[in-house]
Amino acid sequence: MLLLATAVAWVQALIWPLIFVLLLLPFAVTKRGRRFVGLVGQRVTKLSAFGISFELTPTAAQGTQQALESTFAELRPRVNRECDSKVRKYEIDERFATVAQVACDAARSSGHAVSQFRATLYVEDPLISGRLIQLLDYYPEPSGPRGRTFSIRFGLVGLAWRSGDMHVVGHVATNDPPSLIEGWGMTRREAEQAGQGRPSFLGLPIKVDGYILAIFYADAFGEDAFGADATDQRASHIRRSIQQAIDATKLDTELAGAMREVKMNTPNVVL
Repeated sequence: MLLLATAVAWVQALIWPLIFVLLLLPFAVTKRGRRFVGLVGQRVTKLSAFGISFELTPTAAQGTQQALESTFAELRPRVNRECDSKVRKYEIDERFATVAQVACDAARSSGHAVSQFRATLYVEDPLISGRLIQLLDYYPEPSGPRGRTFSIRFGLVGLAWRSGDMHVVGHVATNDPPSLIEGWGMTRREAEQAGQGRPSFLGLPIKVDGYILAIFYADAFGEDAFGADATDQRASHIRRSIQQAIDATKLDTELAGAMREVKMNTPNVVL
């Protein structure tokens, strides 16, 4: 038994470097890819792919996720295409459109002013941990391309993801960048672009078996479009309506299947 355990230990010691090299080899053929390989030892603490995870360095990586993101100019489009493929396969766009329209109707049911409503889905970035990716174009009119990524510490979406609770804000001063920088964890550039002047925001976690799968995000012109906060009656009504629509369309279970397949085919870098 001791001999077997020793042999297993030697295999493990040899196989991880081999897997690591094989995973990084495709990146080394491009200039940006070589830059990525050079950064791995400095910034990455864990790499997982094909159901296998292993530590790369003993301490937390230094630097920013944005610096690492820039090295994926070739890989990111392929990941986005994988997401798009599974969205089509599981008919996520159609299911989400039904849910988003229910949310819009619920927000307007009280006669409250709701104009230029839009909604989308954010899911965990399958490529870089600690980030969220906009999975779909905005409903009903595409504005702001899908595939954009943000830190889980960014804005209302990040807050809903981290807390696991619905968050509603009826009046965000989007013309006041300092308040967004201090209160919402935005950079100055992000604060200047935030919401495009929309004061009302809603972020609702979509969960499967207690696990946060996605964030249903909506914003609109008009103060208190979704309620003043998550505790008031209008917000509760909208939340119930969205959840009923999710159950009816099976958006949650189908989305879980789609993202499971995406992650199986995508390497994941943990900072």
